[in-house]
Amino acid sequence: MRYPAETIAAVLQGFYEGATLKEIADGLEVRGEKAPTLANIHRWIVRFTASAVDAQKDVEALPEPSLAVGDAWVAIESRIESRAFGGQPAWSWDVFDSRTGYLLCSQLFLSRYAGGHNSALGEAERVTGKTPTPTPTKKVDVAQWESASETAQRFERYLHTRGRVLAAAHSARIVRLVMAGWRIDYNLFRPQPELGGLTPAKKAKVNERFGSWAQVVALS
Repeated sequence: MRYPAETIAAVLQGFYEGATLKEIADGLEVRGEKAPTLANIHRWIVRFTASAVDAQKDVEALPEPSLAVGDAWVAIESRIESRAFGGQPAWSWDVFDSRTGYLLCSQLFLSRYAGGHNSALGEAERVTGKTPTPTPTKKVDVAQWESASETAQRFERYLHTRGRVLAAAHSARIVRLVMAGWRIDYNLFRPQPELGGLTPAKKAKVNERFGSWAQVVALS
């Protein structure tokens, strides 16, 4: 059975909001649609996430000196729990621009890495073409971490949602892909009240290939 593009887009949107594959399938049935198999849902997520990530990579292939980000960044270290790692945690460093909320980069490390902070900041500098005055904020564990600022707390709440999305990933490759897809979803598709209803990408004046998962599906 072929499914309409809007159904596939709804699957992607639900997934990146933190719904499990079963919750997505059940939600489609409630809407009166024939639910796809969980395997189909997984294939859609992998296929269209990869399409979006590849397209957005082209936009970020070269530094953008005109990128309207500020001079203060927040770098957050997160513990990643996923069945992909056989019960062992992985770690990520995520760098946000404080003014626009734009997630400049996300890097995954399969073990805790002392140089992860500098690696992530270096990638953020490459993407923006800027060398800012960063405000690094370490987060070891969601339950134990005390945020250094209200801004850092806001970013941590978004990363907490990402943790739910990553939990069921079954391989490190899928974890990396979904992290990249979540970054696109957060930056390009999620308006934020703190930004006056704009997405971080709009606030930062980033070139965008897509404005929604529906556009990703339609153009892939």
